[in-house]
Amino acid sequence: MGGSSTAAGYIYLDLNASDPNTGVSDAGSGALTISSGATFDDQSDGGLYIYANNWGPGDDGSAAAVNNAGTFVKSGLATTSTIATRFNNTGTVEVESGTLSLSAGGIDVGATYQGAGTVNFSGGTRMLDAASIITANATFSGGATTVNGSYNVSGTTTVSGGSAILAGSLAALGSSLNISAGSLQISGSNASVDAFTQSGGLLEGSGTLTVSGAATLSGGSEGGSGTTLAQGGAAFNGSFGLDGGRVLQLGGSSTATGYIYLDLNAAIRTQAPAILALEPCNRSGTIFDDQSDGGLYIYANNWGLATTARPPRSTTPAPSSSRVGNHPTIATRFNNTGW
Repeated sequence: MGGSSTAAGYIYLDLNASDPNTGVSDAGSGALTISSGATFDDQSDGGLYIYANNWGPGDDGSAAAVNNAGTFVKSGLATTSTIATRFNNTGTVEVESGTLSLSAGGIDVGATYQGAGTVNFSGGTRMLDAASIITANATFSGGATTVNGSYNVSGTTTVSGGSAILAGSLAALGSSLNISAGSLQISGSNASVDAFTQSGGLLEGSGTLTVSGAATLSGGSEGGSGTTLAQGGAAFNGSFGLDGGRVLQLGGSSTATGYIYLDLNAAIRTQAPAILALEPCNRSGTIFDDQSDGGLYIYANNWGLATTARPPRSTTPAPSSSRVGNHPTIATRFNNTGW
Protein backbone atom coordinates (compact mmCIF):
# COMPACT_ATOMS: atom_id res chain seq x y z
CA MET A 1 0.00 0.00 0.00
CA GLY A 2 1.09 3.53 -0.75
CA GLY A 3 -0.40 6.87 0.23
CA SER A 4 -2.65 7.07 3.29
CA SER A 5 -4.88 4.17 4.41
CA THR A 6 -7.33 4.04 7.32
CA ALA A 7 -9.19 1.36 9.29
CA ALA A 8 -12.43 2.35 11.04
CA GLY A 9 -15.17 0.63 13.06
CA TYR A 10 -14.04 -2.94 13.72
CA ILE A 11 -11.84 -4.79 11.28
CA TYR A 12 -10.99 -8.48 10.80
CA LEU A 13 -8.31 -8.85 8.13
CA ASP A 14 -7.51 -12.44 7.16
CA LEU A 15 -4.23 -12.98 5.33
CA ASN A 16 -5.05 -16.60 4.53
CA ALA A 17 -8.69 -16.35 3.51
CA SER A 18 -10.87 -18.61 1.39
CA ASP A 19 -12.97 -18.14 -1.74
CA PRO A 20 -16.34 -16.85 -0.44
CA ASN A 21 -18.12 -18.77 -3.19
CA THR A 22 -16.52 -22.15 -2.63
CA GLY A 23 -15.12 -21.91 0.89
CA VAL A 24 -11.83 -23.26 -0.44
CA SER A 25 -8.49 -21.63 0.30
CA ASP A 26 -5.71 -21.64 -2.24
CA ALA A 27 -2.28 -22.77 -1.07
CA GLY A 28 -0.11 -19.98 0.28
CA SER A 29 -0.76 -16.90 2.37
CA GLY A 30 -1.02 -13.19 1.74
CA ALA A 31 1.05 -10.24 2.92
CA LEU A 32 0.03 -6.72 3.83
CA THR A 33 2.84 -4.32 2.92
CA ILE A 34 2.97 -0.66 3.92
CA SER A 35 5.43 0.95 1.54
CA SER A 36 8.08 3.47 2.49
CA GLY A 37 6.48 6.90 2.80
CA ALA A 38 2.99 5.41 3.19
CA THR A 39 0.77 5.59 6.29
CA PHE A 40 -1.70 3.07 7.71
CA ASP A 41 -3.85 4.65 10.44
CA ASP A 42 -5.86 2.31 12.68
CA GLN A 43 -8.71 4.60 13.74
CA SER A 44 -10.95 1.75 14.86
CA ASP A 45 -13.16 1.97 17.91
CA GLY A 46 -14.00 -1.74 17.81
CA GLY A 47 -10.46 -2.98 17.26
CA LEU A 48 -8.29 -4.15 14.38
CA TYR A 49 -7.46 -7.86 14.19
CA ILE A 50 -5.06 -9.08 11.49
CA TYR A 51 -4.69 -12.86 11.38
CA ALA A 52 -4.22 -15.87 9.09
CA ASN A 53 -6.50 -18.90 9.04
CA ASN A 54 -4.94 -22.33 9.34
CA TRP A 55 -6.37 -24.63 6.64
CA GLY A 56 -4.04 -27.51 7.43
CA PRO A 57 -0.72 -28.80 6.04
CA GLY A 58 0.54 -26.78 3.10
CA ASP A 59 -1.79 -23.89 3.86
CA ASP A 60 -1.40 -23.20 7.56
CA GLY A 61 -0.98 -19.42 7.29
CA SER A 62 2.50 -19.42 8.84
CA ALA A 63 3.95 -17.43 5.91
CA ALA A 64 1.46 -14.58 6.29
CA ALA A 65 3.00 -11.27 7.31
CA VAL A 66 2.51 -7.56 7.75
CA ASN A 67 5.55 -5.72 6.41
CA ASN A 68 5.84 -2.12 7.50
CA ALA A 69 8.34 0.12 5.71
CA GLY A 70 6.25 3.25 6.26
CA THR A 71 4.26 4.39 9.31
CA PHE A 72 1.75 2.24 11.16
CA VAL A 73 -0.43 4.36 13.48
CA LYS A 74 -2.90 3.26 16.15
CA SER A 75 -5.01 6.30 16.94
CA GLY A 76 -8.53 4.91 17.46
CA LEU A 77 -10.54 4.44 20.65
CA ALA A 78 -10.20 0.65 20.70
CA THR A 79 -8.47 -0.60 23.83
CA THR A 80 -6.41 -3.16 21.91
CA SER A 81 -5.57 -3.91 18.28
CA THR A 82 -3.83 -7.18 17.46
CA ILE A 83 -1.54 -8.34 14.68
CA ALA A 84 -1.53 -12.13 14.97
CA THR A 85 0.72 -12.72 11.96
CA ARG A 86 4.41 -11.97 11.70
CA PHE A 87 5.04 -8.23 11.83
CA ASN A 88 8.27 -7.17 10.13
CA ASN A 89 9.13 -3.53 10.74
CA THR A 90 11.65 -1.34 8.97
CA GLY A 91 9.59 1.81 9.50
CA THR A 92 7.76 3.50 12.37
CA VAL A 93 5.00 2.31 14.68
CA GLU A 94 3.15 5.17 16.37
CA VAL A 95 0.82 4.01 19.17
CA GLU A 96 -1.10 7.12 20.11
CA SER A 97 -3.72 5.38 22.25
CA GLY A 98 -4.47 1.98 23.75
CA THR A 99 -2.36 -1.09 23.06
CA LEU A 100 -0.99 -2.64 19.89
CA SER A 101 -0.41 -6.35 20.47
CA LEU A 102 2.14 -8.16 18.29
CA SER A 103 1.57 -11.86 18.95
CA ALA A 104 3.49 -13.73 16.24
CA GLY A 105 7.01 -12.31 16.28
CA GLY A 106 8.95 -10.77 13.43
CA ILE A 107 12.14 -8.93 12.51
CA ASP A 108 12.89 -5.27 13.14
CA VAL A 109 15.61 -3.46 11.18
CA GLY A 110 16.00 0.25 11.86
CA ALA A 111 12.51 0.17 13.39
CA THR A 112 10.94 2.73 15.72
CA TYR A 113 8.18 2.14 18.28
CA GLN A 114 6.91 5.38 19.77
CA GLY A 115 3.85 7.20 21.11
CA ALA A 116 1.86 7.62 24.34
CA GLY A 117 0.23 4.17 24.03
CA THR A 118 1.64 0.69 24.66
CA VAL A 119 3.31 -1.88 22.42
CA ASN A 120 2.69 -5.40 23.71
CA PHE A 121 5.19 -7.99 22.49
CA SER A 122 2.84 -10.88 23.21
CA GLY A 123 4.12 -13.90 21.31
CA GLY A 124 6.49 -15.40 18.78
CA THR A 125 10.19 -14.64 18.41
CA ARG A 126 11.19 -11.05 17.74
CA MET A 127 14.65 -9.57 17.17
CA LEU A 128 15.23 -5.81 17.08
CA ASP A 129 18.55 -4.83 15.52
CA ALA A 130 21.04 -2.29 16.86
CA ALA A 131 19.45 0.55 14.85
CA SER A 132 15.96 0.00 16.29
CA ILE A 133 14.41 2.23 18.95
CA ILE A 134 11.68 1.76 21.56
CA THR A 135 10.33 4.84 23.36
CA ALA A 136 6.66 3.80 23.72
CA ASN A 137 5.36 2.08 26.84
CA ALA A 138 6.36 -1.56 26.47
CA THR A 139 4.76 -4.78 27.69
CA PHE A 140 6.36 -8.20 27.29
CA SER A 141 3.65 -10.81 27.86
CA GLY A 142 4.69 -13.79 25.74
CA GLY A 143 7.19 -15.20 23.28
CA ALA A 144 10.86 -14.21 23.18
CA THR A 145 11.92 -10.63 22.42
CA THR A 146 15.51 -9.44 22.12
CA VAL A 147 16.20 -5.70 21.90
CA ASN A 148 19.68 -4.96 20.53
CA GLY A 149 18.86 -1.32 19.86
CA SER A 150 17.97 1.68 22.02
CA TYR A 151 15.46 1.31 24.85
CA ASN A 152 14.40 4.65 26.34
CA VAL A 153 10.90 4.50 27.81
CA SER A 154 9.38 7.41 29.72
CA GLY A 155 6.18 5.61 30.79
CA THR A 156 6.11 1.99 31.97
CA THR A 157 7.83 -1.32 31.29
CA THR A 158 5.75 -4.39 32.15
CA VAL A 159 6.86 -8.03 32.07
CA SER A 160 3.96 -10.46 32.54
CA GLY A 161 5.12 -13.48 30.52
CA GLY A 162 7.61 -14.76 27.96
CA SER A 163 11.18 -13.52 27.94
CA ALA A 164 12.66 -10.10 27.21
CA ILE A 165 16.36 -9.41 26.74
CA LEU A 166 17.52 -5.80 26.73
CA ALA A 167 20.97 -6.13 25.21
CA GLY A 168 21.45 -2.76 23.55
CA SER A 169 21.66 0.86 24.66
CA LEU A 170 19.48 1.22 27.74
CA ALA A 171 18.68 4.78 28.84
CA ALA A 172 15.56 4.29 30.97
CA LEU A 173 12.91 1.72 31.81
CA GLY A 174 10.42 4.53 32.45
CA SER A 175 8.63 5.75 35.53
CA SER A 176 7.85 2.20 36.66
CA LEU A 177 8.97 -1.39 36.06
CA ASN A 178 6.51 -4.17 36.90
CA ILE A 179 7.43 -7.87 36.76
CA SER A 180 4.74 -10.43 37.57
CA ALA A 181 5.76 -13.43 35.40
CA GLY A 182 8.21 -14.32 32.64
CA SER A 183 11.75 -12.98 32.64
CA LEU A 184 13.61 -9.74 32.01
CA GLN A 185 17.34 -9.79 31.31
CA ILE A 186 19.33 -6.57 31.52
CA SER A 187 22.69 -7.37 29.99
CA GLY A 188 23.76 -4.66 27.58
CA SER A 189 24.13 -1.77 30.01
CA ASN A 190 22.78 -0.39 33.26
CA ALA A 191 19.20 0.79 33.70
CA SER A 192 17.26 3.23 35.85
CA VAL A 193 13.63 3.45 36.89
CA ASP A 194 11.60 5.53 39.33
CA ALA A 195 9.58 2.68 40.90
CA PHE A 196 9.93 -1.12 40.79
CA THR A 197 7.39 -3.81 41.66
CA GLN A 198 8.16 -7.54 41.45
CA SER A 199 5.45 -10.02 42.41
CA GLY A 200 6.73 -12.95 40.33
CA GLY A 201 8.95 -13.85 37.40
CA LEU A 202 12.68 -13.41 37.05
CA LEU A 203 14.96 -10.38 36.79
CA GLU A 204 18.45 -11.36 35.64
CA GLY A 205 21.56 -10.23 33.81
CA SER A 206 24.88 -8.56 34.45
CA GLY A 207 23.67 -4.95 34.44
CA THR A 208 22.77 -2.75 37.38
CA LEU A 209 19.16 -1.73 37.92
CA THR A 210 18.92 1.50 39.89
CA VAL A 211 15.56 2.25 41.51
CA SER A 212 15.42 5.87 42.62
CA GLY A 213 12.04 5.61 44.36
CA ALA A 214 9.96 2.83 45.90
CA ALA A 215 10.63 -0.87 45.40
CA THR A 216 8.06 -3.54 46.32
CA LEU A 217 9.22 -7.17 46.38
CA SER A 218 6.59 -9.83 47.07
CA GLY A 219 7.45 -12.72 44.76
CA GLY A 220 9.70 -14.07 42.04
CA SER A 221 13.48 -14.04 42.04
CA GLU A 222 16.52 -12.18 40.78
CA GLY A 223 19.65 -13.79 39.35
CA GLY A 224 22.81 -13.18 37.38
CA SER A 225 25.90 -11.24 38.33
CA GLY A 226 24.20 -7.83 38.31
CA THR A 227 22.99 -5.57 41.08
CA THR A 228 19.61 -4.17 42.04
CA LEU A 229 20.23 -0.86 43.78
CA ALA A 230 17.10 0.19 45.69
CA GLN A 231 18.08 3.71 46.64
CA GLY A 232 14.76 4.41 48.36
CA GLY A 233 14.61 1.08 50.15
CA ALA A 234 12.23 -1.83 49.56
CA ALA A 235 8.99 -3.20 51.00
CA PHE A 236 9.19 -7.01 51.41
CA ASN A 237 6.20 -9.30 51.74
CA GLY A 238 5.81 -12.98 50.85
CA SER A 239 8.46 -15.20 49.26
CA PHE A 240 11.33 -13.71 47.28
CA GLY A 241 14.64 -15.14 46.04
CA LEU A 242 18.14 -14.13 44.94
CA ASP A 243 20.66 -16.35 43.14
CA GLY A 244 23.65 -16.52 40.84
CA GLY A 245 25.74 -13.82 42.52
CA ARG A 246 22.93 -11.25 42.41
CA VAL A 247 23.36 -8.35 44.82
CA LEU A 248 20.32 -6.57 46.24
CA GLN A 249 21.61 -3.37 47.79
CA LEU A 250 19.17 -1.45 49.94
CA GLY A 251 19.40 2.25 50.69
CA GLY A 252 16.92 4.44 52.52
CA SER A 253 14.34 2.68 54.71
CA SER A 254 13.16 -0.87 54.03
CA THR A 255 10.40 -2.84 55.72
CA ALA A 256 9.32 -6.47 55.98
CA THR A 257 5.64 -7.11 56.72
CA GLY A 258 3.35 -10.12 56.88
CA TYR A 259 5.48 -13.24 56.47
CA ILE A 260 8.73 -13.19 54.53
CA TYR A 261 10.83 -16.03 53.15
CA LEU A 262 13.95 -14.62 51.54
CA ASP A 263 16.04 -17.28 49.78
CA LEU A 264 19.61 -16.29 48.89
CA ASN A 265 20.18 -19.42 46.79
CA ALA A 266 16.82 -19.60 45.06
CA ALA A 267 17.45 -21.73 41.98
CA ILE A 268 20.08 -23.94 40.33
CA ARG A 269 21.83 -21.46 38.04
CA THR A 270 25.49 -20.92 39.00
CA GLN A 271 27.86 -21.58 41.86
CA ALA A 272 27.84 -17.96 42.96
CA PRO A 273 25.84 -17.06 46.07
CA ALA A 274 23.61 -14.03 46.31
CA ILE A 275 24.04 -11.09 48.65
CA LEU A 276 21.57 -8.92 50.51
CA ALA A 277 23.41 -5.75 51.46
CA LEU A 278 22.37 -2.77 53.52
CA GLU A 279 24.72 0.02 52.60
CA PRO A 280 24.13 3.77 52.49
CA CYS A 281 23.61 4.24 48.75
CA ASN A 282 23.59 7.99 49.21
CA ARG A 283 25.64 8.17 52.41
CA SER A 284 22.56 9.18 54.40
CA GLY A 285 22.14 5.92 56.34
CA THR A 286 20.09 2.79 55.78
CA ILE A 287 17.44 1.05 57.90
CA PHE A 288 15.84 -2.39 57.59
CA ASP A 289 12.81 -2.71 59.85
CA ASP A 290 11.35 -6.19 60.37
CA GLN A 291 7.68 -5.42 61.08
CA SER A 292 6.48 -8.92 60.21
CA ASP A 293 3.75 -10.61 62.21
CA GLY A 294 4.25 -13.94 60.42
CA GLY A 295 8.02 -14.05 60.74
CA LEU A 296 11.10 -13.17 58.69
CA TYR A 297 13.25 -16.07 57.53
CA ILE A 298 16.39 -15.42 55.46
CA TYR A 299 18.01 -18.63 54.27
CA ALA A 300 19.87 -20.33 51.40
CA ASN A 301 18.75 -23.54 49.72
CA ASN A 302 21.31 -26.34 49.43
CA TRP A 303 21.27 -27.65 45.86
CA GLY A 304 24.29 -29.92 46.35
CA LEU A 305 27.86 -29.69 45.07
CA ALA A 306 26.95 -27.44 42.14
CA THR A 307 26.17 -24.53 44.42
CA THR A 308 28.00 -25.19 47.70
CA ALA A 309 31.53 -24.35 46.56
CA ARG A 310 30.95 -20.86 47.91
CA PRO A 311 28.56 -20.73 50.86
CA PRO A 312 25.70 -18.22 50.53
CA ARG A 313 26.09 -15.24 52.76
CA SER A 314 24.34 -12.05 53.75
CA THR A 315 25.91 -8.72 54.66
CA THR A 316 22.70 -7.49 56.26
CA PRO A 317 22.95 -5.69 59.63
CA ALA A 318 20.50 -6.98 62.23
CA PRO A 319 16.92 -5.90 61.51
CA SER A 320 15.13 -4.03 64.25
CA SER A 321 12.15 -6.15 65.24
CA SER A 322 9.02 -4.11 65.95
CA ARG A 323 6.68 -7.05 65.48
CA VAL A 324 4.94 -9.42 67.90
CA GLY A 325 5.33 -13.17 67.34
CA ASN A 326 8.10 -15.55 66.34
CA HIS A 327 11.68 -14.41 66.41
CA PRO A 328 13.17 -13.43 63.04
CA THR A 329 15.77 -15.90 61.75
CA ILE A 330 18.78 -15.29 59.53
CA ALA A 331 20.07 -18.71 58.52
CA THR A 332 22.88 -17.48 56.27
CA ARG A 333 26.18 -15.79 57.10
CA PHE A 334 25.50 -12.47 58.81
CA ASN A 335 28.26 -9.87 58.54
CA ASN A 336 27.61 -6.78 60.66
CA THR A 337 29.32 -3.40 60.63
CA GLY A 338 26.19 -1.52 61.67
CA TRP A 339 23.49 -1.72 64.33
